[in-house]
Amino acid sequence: MIARTFIGVPHWDSWGQLTYEMVFGGFFDSLNGHVSMAPRLVYAADIWLASGSSALNMAVTVLLLVADATPLVWVCRQARLSWVYQGFAVNILFWAYPVANFMSAFNLQIVGVFVLATFTFAALVFGMGTRGLWLSIAVTATAGFTMANGILAGFLLAPLA
Repeated sequence: MIARTFIGVPHWDSWGQLTYEMVFGGFFDSLNGHVSMAPRLVYAADIWLASGSSALNMAVTVLLLVADATPLVWVCRQARLSWVYQGFAVNILFWAYPVANFMSAFNLQIVGVFVLATFTFAALVFGMGTRGLWLSIAVTATAGFTMANGILAGFLLAPLA
């Protein structure tokens, strides 16, 4: 499904052909209301390592989805839920409906913000007291620098803490 739907046009959302100058020259600049600093590092690595083909961005997107599925499966296992729930946790991330996640390299930031939100709550719940709280705050800050709505994880984090 990923291979069939992938569009090899790099960063085709307001940027067109992305260059190092665009990545680092406006590192803190807003793009459609998003200060996407963390994804810009991956975009720059894609230009350097994959000639801007978005192949690295797509690989990172898939790895992020695997990273998101891992704690969800772990929670299911800790709760002694059957393999059906574990499979559902994985399938919900990889099924064909969010096909846009695999069509454009720009969607790396969309996938990334959700993964970081999962890690934020996992760090709070499974962290060791104060250390887990500080780790979740750091991950929340990274989520906010990945996409503007990532800051919402912090608003949820405060009452959960």
